[in-house]
Amino acid sequence: MSRISTRYLAKRLVVSYLTLLVIMTILFVLVRSMPGSFITNMITPEMHPSQVERLREIWGLNEPLWKQYTNFMVNYQTGEFGRSPMHKEPVWDVIIRRLPRTLILFGAGFVVAYTVGPLVGMYLGWWRGTSKDKIIYTSGLTMYSMPAFWIAWLFIWLFHFELGWLKSTYMVDQFGVADWTPWQR
Repeated sequence: MSRISTRYLAKRLVVSYLTLLVIMTILFVLVRSMPGSFITNMITPEMHPSQVERLREIWGLNEPLWKQYTNFMVNYQTGEFGRSPMHKEPVWDVIIRRLPRTLILFGAGFVVAYTVGPLVGMYLGWWRGTSKDKIIYTSGLTMYSMPAFWIAWLFIWLFHFELGWLKSTYMVDQFGVADWTPWQR
């Protein structure tokens, strides 16, 4: 690698890191500027004020704001995401448990996008200027301009409710056998 490209790469890494720090700071400010806090859902009217204070202490909300910010920045940069208040377990456990399904869905979408896309492109190139080209091109442009979540809802409606070809609930059966291999999933 030449000296110029190494310097350029180092500059890009520094700029990327600083951008990440700015985004994390904005995230911290947005979360802290919302009314209440995330422990509001944990507090019940029957709780004693000392119990509420204990919750604030456990989650670090009794610390000064600068200390909360420092802890936030250090923890997220070291991968220490803490415990999920909703799932009552470490965040990494939640991520690891859901990662295989995420990768399966991403992989399927990736394979479809990179096989169907070039095939449609070759088809459009072959029939360039015809009415088929105009219809497919206009349909593709229309779908591209729609939000992805809306297209997902339309596909769920079409393939699950109208045609009945695909299930739209649970990636595996809700009460399925837990010792399936990844291939069977």
